[in-house]
Amino acid sequence: MPTSTHTESNGRWSSLSRPDLDKLDQRTADQPTASQRTSADHRTAVFAAEWNEWHAAHERHRADPHGFLAVTHLHWLGAEPAGLDGVPGTWSVADDAVTVVLEPGESLLRDGRELNPDGGSVTVAFGPVAERDGISLTAGAAVVELAKRGGEYIVRPRHPENPLLSEYRGTPAYAPDPRFAVHGTFAAFDEPRPTTVGAAVEGIRHVYEAPGEIRFRLDGRDLTLTAFNGHAPGTLSVLFTDQTSGRTTYAANRSLTVGAPDAEGRVTLDFNRAVNLPCAYTDLATCPLPPAENRLPVAIEAGEQIPHERQASTPPNAAPTPAPRTARQGFLALELDGDGAHPAAWRRARHTPDELLDGARIRATVLAAESAGFHVATFADGPVTGGPATGGTGTSALLPGGRDVAGRLNALQRAAFAGPVTSSIVLVPEVDTVYTEPFHVSTQLASLDYVSGGRAGWLVAASKTEEDAAAVGRDVVSAEGLAREAADSIEVSRRLWDSWEDDAVIRDVATGRYLDVDKLHYADFAGETYSVKGPSIIPRPLQGQLPVLVPAGLLAPGDLASGAADVLLVSAPTPELLAAEVSDARGGARFQSDAPTTAGAPAVVAELDVVLDARGQTAASRLAELDAHTPWQSRRARFVGTAAELTELLAALLETADGVRLHPAVLDVELEELAQLVLPALRRRGLLAPVRPDGSFRELLGLRRPASRYAAVQPAAESDVRPAAESAVPSGAEI
Repeated sequence: MPTSTHTESNGRWSSLSRPDLDKLDQRTADQPTASQRTSADHRTAVFAAEWNEWHAAHERHRADPHGFLAVTHLHWLGAEPAGLDGVPGTWSVADDAVTVVLEPGESLLRDGRELNPDGGSVTVAFGPVAERDGISLTAGAAVVELAKRGGEYIVRPRHPENPLLSEYRGTPAYAPDPRFAVHGTFAAFDEPRPTTVGAAVEGIRHVYEAPGEIRFRLDGRDLTLTAFNGHAPGTLSVLFTDQTSGRTTYAANRSLTVGAPDAEGRVTLDFNRAVNLPCAYTDLATCPLPPAENRLPVAIEAGEQIPHERQASTPPNAAPTPAPRTARQGFLALELDGDGAHPAAWRRARHTPDELLDGARIRATVLAAESAGFHVATFADGPVTGGPATGGTGTSALLPGGRDVAGRLNALQRAAFAGPVTSSIVLVPEVDTVYTEPFHVSTQLASLDYVSGGRAGWLVAASKTEEDAAAVGRDVVSAEGLAREAADSIEVSRRLWDSWEDDAVIRDVATGRYLDVDKLHYADFAGETYSVKGPSIIPRPLQGQLPVLVPAGLLAPGDLASGAADVLLVSAPTPELLAAEVSDARGGARFQSDAPTTAGAPAVVAELDVVLDARGQTAASRLAELDAHTPWQSRRARFVGTAAELTELLAALLETADGVRLHPAVLDVELEELAQLVLPALRRRGLLAPVRPDGSFRELLGLRRPASRYAAVQPAAESDVRPAAESAVPSGAEI
């Protein structure tokens, strides 16, 4: 019999057994004492007070009468003398020296000294000015900044009466949270690494010396940030984005100053003090963008948030807040196959060939695409053929004769792997319709829709190779039969997705019934080469029907007219012909059919290969180097040029196309240029649809969720019912 003891509670006696008392003692030992709680509360209060003091000081600095909120113009100087709005004189630059000609009555002061003391006409020379440095001049109540950014000279007048400054309401921020003040370790590089990053203004680059990287752990993940030198000696500065960027925090960049590492390299990253750079408030700033590796795959809900100026009405110099998608806003897709679309891309990748098929590589590329703001990621599919370098399959290698091959894992598996680690980007694998069973295809795609939270699609392929046919013991399907096989596979999949009504899963614990069998239906498909009975073995996808992407020319016009495809991928030999092909497809020429139909025309997406100027090389020279190994043969239009030129081409294509799918020559290189220079420019123009976390692919395409064709009561062919997912079976930077 257990011994008993007594304890007093609220003036009354109660009896507790010894085991009960031991448990109570253990619970009490596990809980903080009153003094411990008081100490913890005190530390939290001190932490918050110090943050509030820091934030107030930062706001006072930001509201300086001649700070960046006072900038009214951004002038780029050239060799031709020109007058500048808001600035006295006529300005020009030559041989790394700036000249200003002041006419009678024009005044300009430097360090309080009048540069036109006689009040007549005078020529004044400045320079050279170091990169990221500047000279301050005074013109009346304004300060005139002369600076060099990205190798170019700029002049920016700063007027205290600028509405952006006078109407400034402060910057919202997350409440300080000690959880986001994390310890890290600084690991110095053997030699400081010159690192080139893009800028908030098109066409310029910033080059910083990176002394090393900071390694830390947050939310159970090991993370790394490339660090630049800070303003104060010994300090560090990091530019980064994370999963809050573009949602609650500014999309392009965030900045954090890190104190000097101690003797053992230890540092503290207090993300509560992550600040906005000037480009978060005004388009007249040339702020640097983070290096590609500093896009963090976690949500850091700390630090400053999107300024009011970017959220509400648009004051002077502030970019408009992205509006809901309109007919003129399109989307961008990025192909993530292998190391890039060029067969020799692996030679310029930032990893060894063996790392290509590693899960970390898949995670890194899809998160980089998501952080860059792409709406859709596609995954090509096909066999991997190893050469002498590998002795088998599995990595990029050389075939006999020196030919390159692309390394691939199954596209569906890659997309499914990416589903749980992403939150906004749509995942679209390429899946063959000829030599794969449609029953298996439909169930795997439905599973993908569940693991991605409704962000899945299907890129239809129709293989015509002897190797694919031999792999499954079939004869090669003729060219005439490819369209029929593809159309039949799509039809079977659509029927199987509908074979479960949305409320077929009941999970009635009292009766032990999991399914309402009356709400499962047979597909009953009989085609020329196979028949499928059904129903599916997985509940209806979250989207009801996954959007189906089909290359133009694959399906017969009648199948397109009947709604087999939701998206049509359009190709052409050149960018000029591509625009014409998109216009032709948009005009409906490809959807003509004698059969009447109520199906809407598919969305039109242009296909484009991309090679960009990068890493100090022109796009043409980069392409020539790659082609010297293996010539790049593609039926798609190819763009070769600068990021600014690509921006103009995409803007033109998006006037008629619903979207553009980009095929980067070298994924590691082109993605960085696209993220830093192209997508921000398109967003500033309002040409891209908003990126919506947890939004479905159908929502991106403007499609409602259809009702099951087999439902007993069919409301107008549409339904807003979406089953719950759990019903699935299986600062230191210049401006």
